[in-house]
Amino acid sequence: MIVSYGNLDQIIPPNGHYNYMQRLFAKMGGVSKTQDFYRYYVFPNATHCGGAGMTTKVLFDALVNWVENGVTPDYLVAQVNPTGTRRVCMYPNTVVYKGSGSTDDEANFYCQTNQHDDPGLVAPEAGLLKGKGPLKGNHDIRDVSGEDDDDAGEGSRDDNHDIDEGS
Repeated sequence: MIVSYGNLDQIIPPNGHYNYMQRLFAKMGGVSKTQDFYRYYVFPNATHCGGAGMTTKVLFDALVNWVENGVTPDYLVAQVNPTGTRRVCMYPNTVVYKGSGSTDDEANFYCQTNQHDDPGLVAPEAGLLKGKGPLKGNHDIRDVSGEDDDDAGEGSRDDNHDIDEGS
């Protein structure tokens, strides 16, 4: 499975994706075991569903080559403008400039292998991970158990919201 995300997505906050990846790695036995079947790519300067070289052709071609030819996509090449390409490394790896050559040519970069993510990426951000909203129950996306630990009953009030289900 190949999943992509534009880091300028105006709809989906990045912490949700990073948090999901950490939970997936934990559930599937670590980064390398997860990457046997799942690759995640964050495209710099791409918005929701596209831009900056994040195209269905790039993603689909990589998936077909992986499934049909056994070529694992450690990175993708994004055509970001008519003369510029960008190397997009699989998560949690990071792209590093080799130190010479044009920065508009993906060949002048390599992917640094990381076994863990930068803790700053998965830190709570402005309460986005806390899951406090109008829905009853625990919706904290950091909770990997999937269990509901909110024991507020119907018609009760929690700290942030009135719940009036009796009307």
